[in-house]
Amino acid sequence: SYNTELFSGYQTRFNAFFERRSGRPYSTVMGMYKDDDFGDTKDFYSNSAYLAYIPSGADDPNVNWEESDLSWDELSVLMTQAGISPSGSILNRNTGTQPWLTTLDISIKQEIPGFAKGHKGQIFFMIDNFANLLNDDWGVEKRMGYPNQALYDLGGLDEQGRYIIDPRFNGADTRNYNTIVKSSSSWQMKVGLSYKF
Repeated sequence: SYNTELFSGYQTRFNAFFERRSGRPYSTVMGMYKDDDFGDTKDFYSNSAYLAYIPSGADDPNVNWEESDLSWDELSVLMTQAGISPSGSILNRNTGTQPWLTTLDISIKQEIPGFAKGHKGQIFFMIDNFANLLNDDWGVEKRMGYPNQALYDLGGLDEQGRYIIDPRFNGADTRNYNTIVKSSSSWQMKVGLSYKF
């Protein structure tokens, strides 16, 4: 903030607030629908999500690729898009991060004379999310609706306990967000007058 007197005896205040913060963590999971391979019961809840198993490659012994409807090449593309490396292990929880958010708010407040002794008015001009006014791509809050993102669907386990990997029922989304918060992602301008007596 910066205070001065553009007009003698009447305060002028300039304020700017800059914030840059990391997005919240999220987990990459495998989607499950009415599966009970891991001891779940499908009688009370039809959907489950477990931390995703990430194969080491096309020869991973823990995956039955012959029964899987998603090939290693197809899964490898999704993994690359999601920034996940082959590992042959289950991903840790909260390994992903939702997008960073950068915002800038500015305001100008100018005191003005009142109509009687001891009275003062104030004209104010504020822009919330000024960065978004400068560029439509700035100051946009992107995040997950839920703190997980499914990479693939689990088709089940075969008799040897190997994973059967299928494509997502409604298509895989490998972005680190799926929602834009409109209320906080658009710039807003306020102009007003206050009077103190």
